[in-house]
Amino acid sequence: MQDLWMLLSGEPDQQRRQFDVVLEGYRQFHDFNPAERHLAEALRTLRLIHYAAWIAQRWHDPAFPHAFSWFDS
Repeated sequence: MQDLWMLLSGEPDQQRRQFDVVLEGYRQFHDFNPAERHLAEALRTLRLIHYAAWIAQRWHDPAFPHAFSWFDS
C-alpha cells in the first residue's frame, strides 16, 4: 500500500480514479487485499509527519530556513 498511494496526486476524486487504474495493473502481478485500501491516508499522514521532523532536525542548517520559510509559521 505504501508504494501505491505515493503514485496518486490531485483531489480525492482524481486519486480514487488513479488508484483504480494503478490497482488494475498491480493485480496483474500480485494479489491486493482490499481491506488495506483504508491505510492510504494513515500512511500519507505518517509521511508528512516524518517530513516535518526531518526539516525540524535540520533547522540549524542555514539552508533550511531559506528553503522551507513556511515551516515555522
